[in-house]
Amino acid sequence: MPTTLEFSIDQSSMQKALEGARTGIPEAIDAMAAELRQLVAEKSSPLSHRLGDSWSLDLGGPLDAKVSSDVFFAGWLSRGTKGHGPKRASMLVFEINGEGVHTRFVAGVPAHPFAEDASALALAKLPDLVDRTIKAAEA
Repeated sequence: MPTTLEFSIDQSSMQKALEGARTGIPEAIDAMAAELRQLVAEKSSPLSHRLGDSWSLDLGGPLDAKVSSDVFFAGWLSRGTKGHGPKRASMLVFEINGEGVHTRFVAGVPAHPFAEDASALALAKLPDLVDRTIKAAEA
């Protein structure tokens, strides 16, 4: 014998919830982007104060946000580098603190996935953010 479950939804409550979500979701995205900016700054600061202080938040539209840094070496710190030597010369030559350095090989930099770590922490907070958005819509 089939079982039937019946329910009904109060249209005014649904309308109120949808209207609250229309304004609440963009606010939630803005809040999550701000949280991500703070987390990535905290995660990258121990590697480089210049990088930690460089993160900016661009709220491009109601459902669009971007967290970025203009520090050129951010990707190298995040993904790491391989060790390398010269391709066409016998030595690498560069300066460190005003002193000339000559070497045949430069060790790579290990990866420090600060951006991925910060993103994972921000995404872990997503359920709480959704709950707050729903409660705001109900109010």
